Amino acid sequence: MQFNKRGLVAAMLALAAGSAHAVVVDLGVAGQFNAFIYNDLTVQNWTHAEGAVAVGGNANIGAGWGGATHDSATVNGQQWGLVVGGNLSVAGSGQISQGKTYVGGSLNPNPLPNNFNTAGGLQHGGAAPIDFAAVQSQLTTLSGTLQAEAATGSVQTAGSRTRLMGTGGAFEVFNLDGDLLTNAAEFELYNIAAGATLVLNIGAGADKALSYVGWDWSNFFVGNTGVKKDWNTVSTLVNFYDAENLFFQSNGLHFNILAPNAQVGGQWGHIEGTVVAESWNAATELRVGTPPFYSSSSSSGGSVPAPAPLLLVGAALCALGLARRR
Repeated sequence: MQFNKRGLVAAMLALAAGSAHAVVVDLGVAGQFNAFIYNDLTVQNWTHAEGAVAVGGNANIGAGWGGATHDSATVNGQQWGLVVGGNLSVAGSGQISQGKTYVGGSLNPNPLPNNFNTAGGLQHGGAAPIDFAAVQSQLTTLSGTLQAEAATGSVQTAGSRTRLMGTGGAFEVFNLDGDLLTNAAEFELYNIAAGATLVLNIGAGADKALSYVGWDWSNFFVGNTGVKKDWNTVSTLVNFYDAENLFFQSNGLHFNILAPNAQVGGQWGHIEGTVVAESWNAATELRVGTPPFYSSSSSSGGSVPAPAPLLLVGAALCALGLARRR
């Protein structure tokens, strides 16, 4: 059988062109944490985070705060419950239940109070376990890349109810207007496959500071069956790509949040998942009920990782050169 070199070249080039659109969606090291905050974090008295917390700037922790109560983060083979690149101030009692605590700046008070427990030990100073600037750059780029993705599903509204109509594929993208969601109370999933990955791009223009108040995403229905959907059956990332202010009030939110430019505030309620944001000043509790968001997919439904486009082009050109020599 004759070997068709030109056919191989064409196939390689076609595959390269197809894979160039693939988008790898991965929060990286930030996905290990309940909250990954680039700059400063302030938590109110008597709140807690079930998972680990990473803060690039200063952390101000209210009395009675509990961190990593259910889980720690693994970074370079070590377990961490709290990572603070700047200064750590604590108002009184508290506990980091799992993993080590790192503080790059000063302690206030110093030493920490006897009733503020760091179960895995305290590393004060020295090399930080996380390069916050590198992670911030990576995730800001990811947010912009996801924003540019074409929607696979459609969004329909009726009063306070919003319907997300999917395609039944493994990877779904929905683009929603922030103003629309301000008053949304109930969401319906239609034609969403079990185990699907959902990306919700939410914004209303880069020139506007967005504030989302009073969401209640606990009413999440499957189709018109009247059966509520468990967010844990899908891997969901909400991308607030241009939000400057997010305020969550009396919410039970079961998804992961990527808000690279946002100052996050809130009172009462909880968020189950990873929150990536510019800063945090809230009484909102953090929980780890939602699985970490790890996905490798593209809007066209193709799976990745795929062979790198440049490698494929190079292989195609090599094959073409061999064909000409013979």
